[in-house]
Amino acid sequence: MTYSEKLKDPRWQKKRLEILERDKWKCQCCEDEETTLHVHHFNYERGKEPWEYNNDYLITLCENCHEFESYQRKSSEESLLIFFRENKFFSQDLDHIASFIIDHPDFMNKVNDYCASIELKAMEEWKAKQGEYGRE
Repeated sequence: MTYSEKLKDPRWQKKRLEILERDKWKCQCCEDEETTLHVHHFNYERGKEPWEYNNDYLITLCENCHEFESYQRKSSEESLLIFFRENKFFSQDLDHIASFIIDHPDFMNKVNDYCASIELKAMEEWKAKQGEYGRE
């Protein structure tokens, strides 16, 4: 079964409706309620069906934010990995960073605020680029 076919499965449709209801039928990034809404998976695991994920790993995004997330995510992750490699971080260093973030929610809130401000700028640049290509 293709991924598109899996998204038509009643089990996914039920899960999708749960997430849309939980998120009050609006994009959790820009709060848009008018544009087509998608349910986004933060992460995929090999062999796991779309409807088998815990609801905490799913979020409602409008079509534009979902497309932007797909566009931006890979390059952001690659940049982060390059930074760690260029600065000679070992895996144990990454474990320490992860532990610190988990143990200090205030730090994570500051990171989230910072990322939101950067994301807004990146989203504006991306939308401008889409307009240049006649995609708006």
